[in-house]
Amino acid sequence: MALIRWQAREFNYKKKSINWYWIVFTIILLLSFSTFYFFQDPIFAILIIFIGFLILFAASKKPQTKRYEINPNGFSIEDDAVNILFKDIENYNIDEKNFKILIKIKSKFQPLISIPFEKNHNIYKIDKYLTEKIKKDKKLAISIPELLLLKLMGI
Repeated sequence: MALIRWQAREFNYKKKSINWYWIVFTIILLLSFSTFYFFQDPIFAILIIFIGFLILFAASKKPQTKRYEINPNGFSIEDDAVNILFKDIENYNIDEKNFKILIKIKSKFQPLISIPFEKNHNIYKIDKYLTEKIKKDKKLAISIPELLLLKLMGI
């Protein structure tokens, strides 16, 4: 039984110009060449190219719209068949600037999960319900390296 349901895109997509792709491609090649030329490390140079192409691929991906819900047991992402139980959540915060619910879970592999919501969604209803179930941590935020990566990918 779902208490609160909503749909949201995975992330905010920003269309990139062909110049953006050329600039990133040029930076990848320059970094790779510099690594090879100055440090004589071909493996790291190839790794830079590989990571660069992964960034280009990820940046060109368009977001899917997914269904999210909060039920008496926790969060559920219906399209991915993911369940996050309240007992596994340490605390949460709502990032109204980036339109995300940030959840810190008791896991070393993925300690912070972000669940998106749309600008027009009534987030106060979610906040009120979550406050009754788990602790709110106003200091909880997306890490600076993750923000930089999102900015690099143009998301």
